Amino acid sequence: MRDIDYALRDLGITMEQLELLTQAGEVLEYEINGVEKRPSEIHGLGIFATKQIGSWTMIGLGSIDFRYKTILGRYTNHSIHPNCMFMHLANNDVVMVSIKTIMQGDELLIDYRDHILTPRYLDNNHNVAFLD
Repeated sequence: MRDIDYALRDLGITMEQLELLTQAGEVLEYEINGVEKRPSEIHGLGIFATKQIGSWTMIGLGSIDFRYKTILGRYTNHSIHPNCMFMHLANNDVVMVSIKTIMQGDELLIDYRDHILTPRYLDNNHNVAFLD
């Protein structure tokens, strides 16, 4: 079984339902410093580091007010060995944070289960730097 198949099972959805969720909503396409969208060997398009990103670095917005996705929210692929996670803000925005050092050229990956089943909230207890 592939990584994504385990996640789909745990989420209780099919690949078709995941695709519908992924395609839903408007995507705000704008440049995010340090990353680019390009073809992925995992699935379709992915997000890749254009420079090294340190551990616990805020990369950018994934979604805004649960209404709009950015390229991070739309094109980040799943892995059971993620190097990023989405953290929810009190205003309903979602930001992507690296959870380990990411080398230039590496694909940014999240565990879909962590984002959907057990969302984490960014608060004053997290020591997160900003990507410059």
